[in-house]
Amino acid sequence: MELTVKQPQDLLRAVDERTGLLARIRSASEMNPGAFDKFWLPKILAVADYVQEVPYEQGCYAEHGGMLRYALMSAYYALQVASGRFFTGSHGAEKRRTLVPQYRFAVFVATLAGIPATLHARLIIRAAAKTWTPFHAFPAIGQWARQQDATGRYSVELRQTQLKISASNAVAWSADLMGIGTWQEFDEEVALVAHDAIYQIEPKTGEATVITCVRTATRIAREFELKHMNGQYVAKEVPEGITPALIEEAGAAIQASQAVANPPSPPATEKSAQKQAEERPQPKPEAPSEVKPHAGGPSAATRPSPTPSAPSAEAPATPAVSVTIKDSEQAALAAIGIHAPEPEPAPSVPAAPKLPDIVLEIFQTICKRADHEEAKKSWQIVEQGISVPNGTFSRLGLPTASVMNILREHGLIVETPRNRTHVILDMRTHSLLFG
Repeated sequence: MELTVKQPQDLLRAVDERTGLLARIRSASEMNPGAFDKFWLPKILAVADYVQEVPYEQGCYAEHGGMLRYALMSAYYALQVASGRFFTGSHGAEKRRTLVPQYRFAVFVATLAGIPATLHARLIIRAAAKTWTPFHAFPAIGQWARQQDATGRYSVELRQTQLKISASNAVAWSADLMGIGTWQEFDEEVALVAHDAIYQIEPKTGEATVITCVRTATRIAREFELKHMNGQYVAKEVPEGITPALIEEAGAAIQASQAVANPPSPPATEKSAQKQAEERPQPKPEAPSEVKPHAGGPSAATRPSPTPSAPSAEAPATPAVSVTIKDSEQAALAAIGIHAPEPEPAPSVPAAPKLPDIVLEIFQTICKRADHEEAKKSWQIVEQGISVPNGTFSRLGLPTASVMNILREHGLIVETPRNRTHVILDMRTHSLLFG
């Protein structure tokens, strides 16, 4: 496939005319036009310059510009999946007003940030007898191809076997696409999870909600295409079966499915919210509503430091960890007519073991807490046992580390995942934990 470099604005316009995706992303972002054009649109244009007109893979987003359309479809569906989720945990109302739009932006950016790895895993790009690499000083194909050939000509080949790209490499390459300074005015917890969410292919126990949204959206974008593409295939055009109306219909269905799969908890009362605020340390100063773009780097025009202004509506407090990964993903897929296999039956639950009084007191204290019912939502039965956040063992009268050491000494912690935010408890603790 022989192609020539084009301006990113022209590439985006061509895809938008055929799909209406830019308008849908604008709407799903919940940003005012000025904020969207200042913070969100530069990221989309950066992706357009990076991927130019390369396809996604043979038989799926295979037209000229297919990779860009896949990126926009994934970003749109990521926002739709995120619309039924809550990211801000037990933060107070003021903090939530700041964090909610930041988390939505994180979902959007993390989805686009995996595109360099997706491109390198599937395609070989050449120009003037040289082969493209994401490690180049100017890796955006729009810049790289012109450096190799003044005419901007480049060729694309599909790999026979996809490369296996690690998440760490994907994160490194995303910096070229997203720009330096993007996250400096964001709350650190948002910036951390946004990077964790880049190019995560397989679900993991206890993964953050942002990761679930991004991974689910990229899968939906591909499954949706394979299900609905029909009619005569033309290399330069979107398949006849993929229409703007169908894209919007699928987005609405996905949004509705997440509201059902992840019902919000009742909002905290003013009294409880005030009590939480008194117990919690004072937060650091919030990010300003507008930040001047950063200069420097390969593409200064695409490197602003966005902090979208927050909507006035308050989101109810729920755990920041995704607790229904499988249900959420299956609900989104089912919404567009793709049904996953029946889930395997839950493992049998052994009777409560005979344990020392100190261990029993730990679980009794957990069960007597006022937030016990809410905490249950963050506990997930997995193959190895019960995945429980470390925070479950705080505020028990002993240091968290001491509580966990006691459980470990009695063989009740069977695994500590590498992220160390959760532990896997033995299934024998089921009746003690859930009451």
